[in-house]
Amino acid sequence: MRWLIAGGAVLLALALPGAAWAAPYSSHSQLYACCTDSATKEAMFREAKESGAAYIRVDFELEGMFEPGLPTDWTGSDEVAALSRKYRLPVLAVLLGTPEENTDCPQVEFFSKRMCPPADPALWGSQAGEIADHYRGQIDHFQIGNEPDGGWAFLGSAEDYARMLSAAYDGIHAAVPTAKVVLGPTMRFDSQGTAWLDRVFRTPGTAAAAKFDIAAMHTRSYTWRMVQAMQQRQAFLRGWGRNVPMWITEHGYSADSRWQFDPAYRGGEAAQAAYLAQSLPALAKAGAAQVFVTLRDGGEREYEAEGILAGRGLPGQAFRRKPAFWAVRQAAARWGLPEPVVPPPPVPVPVARTAVTAPLLWRPALLSTRVAARRLRGTAHRVTLSGRFRGRGCSGRVTVTYRQRGMRTVRRTLRVSRACRYRAVVTLRAPARMRTGDRLRISQRYAGSSATAAGAGRTLSVKLRRAPRRS
Repeated sequence: MRWLIAGGAVLLALALPGAAWAAPYSSHSQLYACCTDSATKEAMFREAKESGAAYIRVDFELEGMFEPGLPTDWTGSDEVAALSRKYRLPVLAVLLGTPEENTDCPQVEFFSKRMCPPADPALWGSQAGEIADHYRGQIDHFQIGNEPDGGWAFLGSAEDYARMLSAAYDGIHAAVPTAKVVLGPTMRFDSQGTAWLDRVFRTPGTAAAAKFDIAAMHTRSYTWRMVQAMQQRQAFLRGWGRNVPMWITEHGYSADSRWQFDPAYRGGEAAQAAYLAQSLPALAKAGAAQVFVTLRDGGEREYEAEGILAGRGLPGQAFRRKPAFWAVRQAAARWGLPEPVVPPPPVPVPVARTAVTAPLLWRPALLSTRVAARRLRGTAHRVTLSGRFRGRGCSGRVTVTYRQRGMRTVRRTLRVSRACRYRAVVTLRAPARMRTGDRLRISQRYAGSSATAAGAGRTLSVKLRRAPRRS
């Protein structure tokens, strides 16, 4: 039977190249183009491909790619594109975040500004088009935002999202007419989510109901309820004249008995596998063109053990394939076959380890910092800031904002070493009458990576000291 599963997949692959032959199951990877370390990216592409995924969903953060005065940073996203080619696994790129200079919510604290709607939607749309053009022929599916109806992810209104969606659609299709724009998935799949989407479509001057090629939603519930909600959403879209494919870009079920809400599927990892074995074909047969299954563990509470791989992808930590991995793989192998195939036994297959020791989970908290200011010519000061966060194997980026009385705000995005250290050297121009002892306020925001959770370090207030003049 094991040969039958593997052999069936091989025969399909030989008959129809690329994603066209694949079953309608994909991977919601929780990979971040900017910040996930290279070894974890590679492992997760490999595991997604082995699971039978047709696509892998990856976050692309605009606020890190487009920084004022700097060339566009393609480093992390180029790595994703290279892995997509290597494993022949197409990417669904989720376009997230608003660059700071284009944010439209001045009252929001600095660290949340990336979730603000753009003040200039056309600029945001042109940047989305620049991404599509850069990856022409490599990545051609782009999802506009993630759960924009949830305040945790997007601070704008339904009308703000309509303007973003419309501008992004125009920008992407102007750059690459054959690209596909995927609607931002609603967090709520019930009538509240549909009502929010109705507001999006009714926004004047956007034609938002026509500005996507594929619809999307997120579903985690009893299978009958998810099927019913998806059919109701499709009927709503048809009412707006849209008969487009429906992608469920997040779907999963916890392997932790505490969060297994369905009485028919309780009992740990085996119950998770059984749930997915029936929910995936049910959703696909009900009309879902793709169902993206959570690939690795992550998050909190019911999401903490939702992955079909055990492990968060921390440096030095091996993944373990849960029974649910084999259930997804079997569902993909069985797709289109007339008779069911017995699944292989759930034997754990570890992913190759990386060389770095895994850290404990933490929210960024500064342990030590040093600030040195040296007087330059006139009123300029060269300020050196170095710091270390609690943890090991951090990697990723930290955004540092410098504020001083009477001075403009200076924002820098810095790379954090695997030793959790960072260092910045900036030149600040102080007021002509700056006094020794004036304070430099430093805010810090860790962007998060596969090794650490995102969060804010405490704001520092440091007295500047002028270095004595040399004779």
